[in-house]
Amino acid sequence: MNAFQWLAALLAVTAGGPVVAGDTSPVVIQIDAAATLGPYRTDISRRTFGSGVEFSTAQWRWTFDNLSDVGGTPVSSKTADTIDSLSLGTLRFPNGNSSFLYIWDDPIHSYPSLPHPTQWNAYLTPAEINRYTAADSLDMERLFEVNTVFWLKYNPWGFQYINKNQFSSPPLPPEIDPTNLSIAASKAAAWVASPEGATTLWWEVGNEDWSRWNASQHADIFFEFQGKMKAARPEIKLLAQGLAADYQDNKAKAWLDALKSKLSDAGKLDSVYAYSIHQYLSAKPYEGASLASRRKKQTQEMLYEVDRGAEIENVKALLGTDDPHSPTRSWKIWMTEFNVFQNNAAGEFQVLQDMGHALVMADWTGKLLEQNVERMFYHSLDTHPAFSLVQYANGTHPGGEDIEFPQVQAPGYAYSIYAQQFGKTMVRNRIKNNRLLTTPNGKHHYGQVSTYSSISEDESSLRVMVINRDLNKSVSVNLNTMDTNPRRTLADGKYGYRVLRSDRLTDNNHVVKDTVRWTDTAYFDQTAGGLKNVKLPPASANLFILPLAPRVDRAAGPSNDQASR
Repeated sequence: MNAFQWLAALLAVTAGGPVVAGDTSPVVIQIDAAATLGPYRTDISRRTFGSGVEFSTAQWRWTFDNLSDVGGTPVSSKTADTIDSLSLGTLRFPNGNSSFLYIWDDPIHSYPSLPHPTQWNAYLTPAEINRYTAADSLDMERLFEVNTVFWLKYNPWGFQYINKNQFSSPPLPPEIDPTNLSIAASKAAAWVASPEGATTLWWEVGNEDWSRWNASQHADIFFEFQGKMKAARPEIKLLAQGLAADYQDNKAKAWLDALKSKLSDAGKLDSVYAYSIHQYLSAKPYEGASLASRRKKQTQEMLYEVDRGAEIENVKALLGTDDPHSPTRSWKIWMTEFNVFQNNAAGEFQVLQDMGHALVMADWTGKLLEQNVERMFYHSLDTHPAFSLVQYANGTHPGGEDIEFPQVQAPGYAYSIYAQQFGKTMVRNRIKNNRLLTTPNGKHHYGQVSTYSSISEDESSLRVMVINRDLNKSVSVNLNTMDTNPRRTLADGKYGYRVLRSDRLTDNNHVVKDTVRWTDTAYFDQTAGGLKNVKLPPASANLFILPLAPRVDRAAGPSNDQASR
């Protein structure tokens, strides 16, 4: 039974909506609809939610420019239209480690070079990305990444590496070549100042530099790049590479301390707008278990990690986000890559893209919003079958079948709903009777229900995401607003309800299109007294759109009784 069939069956036996009578202990969710307790944040928009595309993804050119294949048949705009339907607001390019291979002013000679480029395989240019993300196309802001590994020399031709020991044998520790560093930074500055970069505000220096340099070296590299890039256009906003948890010999605190010290000594702490963080969730392989059992246990592990939110809390503590005396408290946190990364016992990478994956991403996206991650980037928008929001890239010929039949993956639906539906102001909740679930090892516990609530931009409705993390049992919930002053209650009328679920955690959209997707909005009655005993199916993300009554200040407005009528 898919999500549509589940809702139809539910409505057939509960004409008043998805309600179960007689549940004596529902989870009670009270929402601060007046934002009296102070909202988590007031800056959420489509721009908050991003993803990335790699420079080798020539399929973008096929579908955005409607190229004609060898038989003269134009490639349709279906993939472009599907990407547009996600409503994401920021694009990262050339996206991750691709930035280390990319020559912005000569993309054809990026690595690996293309001796015979055609319109079907030529690497994407910044000018094309500008055009595809323009207001009359995808309408996305851009985050451009600059190359901190090499620059291209033409006479004689060859890549010039910042690391003197790039190809040493035996391997030697990395060592900065000052001349190549200066030239590479100048190349980045030239992109910033060029017509191809002049309309882009956001720039990321490098990618995962903690895997290539020590803390002091990274500080020197960022310092050189920021000096030249800011000189080219002082108004740009720069992202420095951040470390959320220790990685090999690099420690998260020492990494930040080195960068902070280098910039502070030069009075350049304000050159960093945001700290760029990556996080990938994984679980034990549970080898020997059935697929259903394995995915259940892995999903439980990941939901517990989402509930903890430990890595972002660690970054906030390092930056001193809540410390008025911290010199880096104003640095924002951008999660420039996040997703699930799962291996089997042999270390082989596993493609999930199933309902379990989607449930984790729906919960995690809400958690990152709650933790005040300013912008986040689902890795990745396309091309990688294990990570893509939209899968289409495996066609075997120009205009091939896949690009004519793009498919939003289950986690893609879970993530993009926030860009499409979540409100501008994220407010606080009180949750009562939230039962505890237990991780497979029996050592850790997490709440059965998570809730992420927001007020729409026009302040006319609440947009509330409720996740039932229990993979086996449904849960009944009551939704209401807090008794605050001033107070906002639900309006008498109709609320909208959508659900993302499937009968099996292993269901995915690879085999059958849209096996996992959001139901259409169904409408049910609501009153100022709230929603009672709403049944949420197991392993489900549930979106409520709840119309709000006007704000009432009890000192000047009608009485309590009058306000609730």
